[in-house]
Amino acid sequence: MSAPIEEESRRIFERRMLAHYNLDEKKLRRLAMFFLVHSHIDLKLIALVVKAETEKRQQKGTLSLDDLKSLSRKWSNGTFTSI
Repeated sequence: MSAPIEEESRRIFERRMLAHYNLDEKKLRRLAMFFLVHSHIDLKLIALVVKAETEKRQQKGTLSLDDLKSLSRKWSNGTFTSI
C-alpha cells in the first residue's frame, strides 16, 4: 500500500530542504542537537528567572497560580520554548 499524500509531501519537502542547505545525516544530527541543547538551556534559564521572580514576589505576599503562569509566559516569550 502506498503512503498517504501527506507522507509523500513531507518526504519531498525534507529532501528539498536537505539538498537546499547541503545537509547530510551528520550535519542534520548536529543541527538537531544544536536546537535541542538551545531549547534545554532556554528552559533552564527561564526556570531560574521565574524562581527568582517568584521568591521576590512571595516576600511581598502570596502568589496565585495565575501569577505563576503569567511569570512563565512573560519570561519564555520570544524563546525557543515559546515557539
